[in-house]
Amino acid sequence: MVKQILKKQDSMKTNLNLLVILIIIIIVACSQNTPKIINLKQQKTDSISNKGNEKGEKCLAEFKNLRNYIYQKKKDSLKNYFIFPVKDNYSNDNLWYLSLLDNEILYDKLKTTAFTQKDFDKYFDKLFSPKYVKCLLKVKSEILFEKGHYETSSLIRKTEDNTIERIWMNAIYDKKTKSLRLMLNDYEYENYQDKDALFESNIEYDFQYDENCNLKFVKFIFAG
Repeated sequence: MVKQILKKQDSMKTNLNLLVILIIIIIVACSQNTPKIINLKQQKTDSISNKGNEKGEKCLAEFKNLRNYIYQKKKDSLKNYFIFPVKDNYSNDNLWYLSLLDNEILYDKLKTTAFTQKDFDKYFDKLFSPKYVKCLLKVKSEILFEKGHYETSSLIRKTEDNTIERIWMNAIYDKKTKSLRLMLNDYEYENYQDKDALFESNIEYDFQYDENCNLKFVKFIFAG
C-alpha cells in the first residue's frame, strides 16, 4: 500500500515537472517570437523614414545646385531649370521689365513677346543681380528645409545718393506642395533711423519640385 502511494506521488511529481518544463518552453518560444513581430514593424517604419530622408536630401541637394549655378553664372546648367520660351504671361512681362529697367521704349516694344533662351543669356546679370546672389548665398539651406522658412540677416549700406539701402532674402520651402520661393527685398531709407522706406522692390523666383526632386521654374515676380 505504501509502495503504491509512493509510486503515485512520483508519477504526480513527474507530471508536474513535465508541465513546468512545457510552460517554460511556451514562455521562451513566445518571448523569442514577439520581438520578431516588433522588429518587422520597426523595419517597415524605418524603411519609409529612410526613403523620406533620402528624398529630402535629394531636394536639398537640388537647391544647392541651383544656387551654385546662379553664383557661378553657369548659364547652360541653369537653363535646365527653365522652359523656354517663358509661357506664363505675367512672368514674361516681369522678366522684360526687370531686364529693361533702363530702356522703357524697348520694354514697351518687347513686353508682349516671349522671353527666350537667348534673352535669358543676354540679360542674365540683371535677372540675377549681385544683390540677389549675395543674399541667396546667405540662406542656410539645412534650416530652410527643416523649418520651411529662412530669412537672412539684412545687408545695410550707404548709397551714392546718401540714402540707406537694406537688402535681405526670404526663402520658403513648402514640404506639402514641394514648392520653393526665393524673394529678395530691397528697401531704401532717408537715414538709419527712418522706418518708412523711400523706395522698395521685391524680386521673386518660384520653383516647383517634381516627384524626383527636380526643380523647375514656375513664376517670376518683380514689384517696385
